[in-house]
Amino acid sequence: MSGWRETGAMRAIARIARHGALPAAALAIAWIVGLAIHTYAARHDETLRLQDLAGSREAIQGVSIGGVVKDGYHRTTFRVQEGHVSSRTEVLEQPRWTFADGGFGQSGEGKTYTAQREDDGTYKVIVYPTKDGSLVGVGERAYASPSIAYRGQRGPVGQPALANRLEDGIATIGDRVYFTAPVSGKFTGQSGIYELKFYEWWQEQRIDKKEYAPRKLADIDLSANAQGEGGAIEVLGLEAIGGKLALVTAERGALHVRCYDPDTGAELGAIAVPDVRPAAAPDDAAAAGNRAAYEAHPDASRSLLTLAFERAAAGESGRPTTTVLVLDFAGGGIELAQRFDVDMNDGEADTDSAMSAMYYRDGKLYAVKSRREPQNSDTRIAYEWLRPRHLYIYVYDRQSLAYKGELLTDVNDDSIRLVNMPANGSNSVYEQLDYRRFADVSIAWDTDTEGTS
Repeated sequence: MSGWRETGAMRAIARIARHGALPAAALAIAWIVGLAIHTYAARHDETLRLQDLAGSREAIQGVSIGGVVKDGYHRTTFRVQEGHVSSRTEVLEQPRWTFADGGFGQSGEGKTYTAQREDDGTYKVIVYPTKDGSLVGVGERAYASPSIAYRGQRGPVGQPALANRLEDGIATIGDRVYFTAPVSGKFTGQSGIYELKFYEWWQEQRIDKKEYAPRKLADIDLSANAQGEGGAIEVLGLEAIGGKLALVTAERGALHVRCYDPDTGAELGAIAVPDVRPAAAPDDAAAAGNRAAYEAHPDASRSLLTLAFERAAAGESGRPTTTVLVLDFAGGGIELAQRFDVDMNDGEADTDSAMSAMYYRDGKLYAVKSRREPQNSDTRIAYEWLRPRHLYIYVYDRQSLAYKGELLTDVNDDSIRLVNMPANGSNSVYEQLDYRRFADVSIAWDTDTEGTS
């Protein structure tokens, strides 16, 4: 034969082979679809459990620890009581995008506050109505124009070096909003605490700003910074506790907290902690001992304000620790109720959606913190937000660690696909709809949560 010629038998065999492949393909597709459905459903059947890492679980008897694990499609509310974990999962009717908790302004009472500094030195505060972590309206605005000037070098985008985030200078008491600029020691002049007056966003170009000028409640004298010493006075933040205002500053390197009446602006008391030495600049912080950034956890029902300052590492071998101060505002001024020097630095700070809660009771400090696994030579994860997250529970009795545990979840499974992709632009986009995170973490005495789920 000089060539190949298809016979009728061969054509029949080919047809049978083609049709015989259809059932196999159908089975393969069904298996893939079933696996996808099972995997998606497993996310809604999320289980959480508490793992003891140190001490006895009896240390958390009497407190209730709550929070949420959520993405854009569902949320699992959990609670740890009497050492046991309970949870309830809600599947959202529509996907819901939310901003990262802790990464967008300052939230509370259904509102989120952000702030920005204008080129002319005016500070603008914007308030957005929020629901379940989502913005549900356009924000009102207010402004403050302290008589201060910047003497230092500006950053890469021309902004002056502040001591902390602008949002750290916002405090609320009921519907009243107060602001102070959290400035570094490179600012001079006369600053203050202001009660803001808001206007609608659409009035921005129409209003006479003099009609919405804030009420100056108290003066903050920064003239000592003009003497060339640098860092003489740094304003770290403003807090509200028990119907009073607390101004947090570093003066000559030492921590100071002053209490003010929100109506009259009268100073009601002050306290200094000389060996807690916050500093805004990283080099100054390493030399002084503490970073300027701090955590504030108010207990309004008992007029207690818990402040936490992380110590700056002395070097590669130095491990940062945290100084926690419990301040009592129940009387006419401020008293230091308790001090803790503790280690709560497992991993690194969860920068984009950090969750932290602290609660003080009967000489014990209860804390919950979300942390990321650190970057090291063995870590092949290119992007910080892909590193595994953990939620730790700590209890300190006076200065001793009484308990440490971790709430185990499967949130880190969400990023398995991206972790195993090449480190390029394809896996650098963080879409909050698709990745679960911790939110709304809280600690309360059990009697304070009776009747809640």
